[in-house]
Amino acid sequence: MGLMHTPVSQKFLTRSNLPLSNCLHGLEREALRFNLDFSLAETSHPKGLGSALEQKHITTDFSESQVEYSTSPHSSLDALLWELKLLCRYVRAEISPEWLWPFSMPGRLPSADKIPLAVYGSSPQGINKHIYRKGLSARYGSKMQTISGVHYNFSFEKNYWQHYYDLTGGELSTNEISKSYLGLTRNFLRSLYIMPYLFGDSPACDISFLEENYSSNSNSNAIIKKSFQSLKSSGKNNDTLYGEYATSLRQSEIGYNHPSQWNLEMSYNSLDEYLQTMGAALRTVNPDYSRWSVAEGEQLSYTNLQNESEHYSSIRPKRNLIGEESPSAALRDRGIEYLELRAIDIQRNSCCGIDQQSLCFIQLLCHYCLLSPSPPISPDEKKEIQKNYLKVVWEGRRPACKISIQKKEVSLREIGLSLCDTLRPLAEKLDKNEEGGLYIKSLKHQEEKLEYVEASNSAIFLQELNKHSNDYLGYAKLISEEKSNELKADPLTNDDLKKIKELMTL
Repeated sequence: MGLMHTPVSQKFLTRSNLPLSNCLHGLEREALRFNLDFSLAETSHPKGLGSALEQKHITTDFSESQVEYSTSPHSSLDALLWELKLLCRYVRAEISPEWLWPFSMPGRLPSADKIPLAVYGSSPQGINKHIYRKGLSARYGSKMQTISGVHYNFSFEKNYWQHYYDLTGGELSTNEISKSYLGLTRNFLRSLYIMPYLFGDSPACDISFLEENYSSNSNSNAIIKKSFQSLKSSGKNNDTLYGEYATSLRQSEIGYNHPSQWNLEMSYNSLDEYLQTMGAALRTVNPDYSRWSVAEGEQLSYTNLQNESEHYSSIRPKRNLIGEESPSAALRDRGIEYLELRAIDIQRNSCCGIDQQSLCFIQLLCHYCLLSPSPPISPDEKKEIQKNYLKVVWEGRRPACKISIQKKEVSLREIGLSLCDTLRPLAEKLDKNEEGGLYIKSLKHQEEKLEYVEASNSAIFLQELNKHSNDYLGYAKLISEEKSNELKADPLTNDDLKKIKELMTL
């Protein structure tokens, strides 16, 4: 890809019947449960939310205090967000008087050993899931694992693929679809710099996140410590930490861009290469992890990754599993079914953690990434992608911030606006099938953020935080109360409860 973005071929826009709206969307949202006094809820997963092991739509993530709810796949964004909001309303009602933390970075945390790991019962599967979390706690620290986010699951329906391959001369097959998804993945990584700038919403955290929050690896410790030292302090007791120009601490070294995974040589150049590099990460023993016993159930293995879920990539190729098969086996045997996009912070201005406008832009980006040429990613380009990502995570709001594209420095503002210009024909085509011009409106909203840094999510976060005496906890409580009141004004009806019951029995 050049310094400016290559326009989408006209055959996909004016001379085709490519059904851009034939997509499936799913959402997963994580959130910590907190008490009214700002302390982390250390109670068990509420019984009214069902079994965390068996429930498909409501479960726990790393901690017993960390709820995760996920939707069914939907062809409509309206239906998708309606279901996510329904799940959110139900969860909030069931956990009362506890409340859901509204930000990606956690609130006031106890010492790491007091954060309750998720438990899933005494079955072999449940024990395995609990031990996996013990391994995560040891390797990365329990505090890091309490960071929450939004995951967007995206796929194209069969009708889309049929038209796509008719236009490109390809064959509709499992292998070709996997190749196409990986082409999308590579281009998404090339555009990854835009995600923390547009959707980063975690420039600050509570000081309790700092304490004891270092990994076991000494090299990782040094990098994480340096990142913490770059944060500034504010608030009445200097208990709020923030990055002066940061967009997303969640996506930084102190979050899920963890240094201990930087040396994993994951390749997205082909499905075979992806499975080979993932297999190597699952087989290669990491000496730094030898201090925790597998035999005594302190972790699942001594290898770089205990399982595929431990790889904290910003985008993952996925396949729904059958029985006890592993994610790698599912991909090998039946190909890529959808992509999981993970570079999205919880948006505090949405009671569900994400809004339609954001999803419209990300959908446009996915279309563009599929419809553009996608050569293999070289080792040098991989380093450049990571460097750009971290640059925007920490300095995205710095005036005249620049990133490197093909070893040439370019303005973040200019390359971002170029991307938006390139997405406009896709937005216009999609809006022909939708009411209200949602995709063009989304594009204009993102362009405003690029034109005026003070309009970015992370800048507004710090502006609002400043209005509340830089009190991170108090600001979170205010946001949570606002969203709770919105949901209380829209109480669950009998039809809503019937739908919840249907979801929880699937």
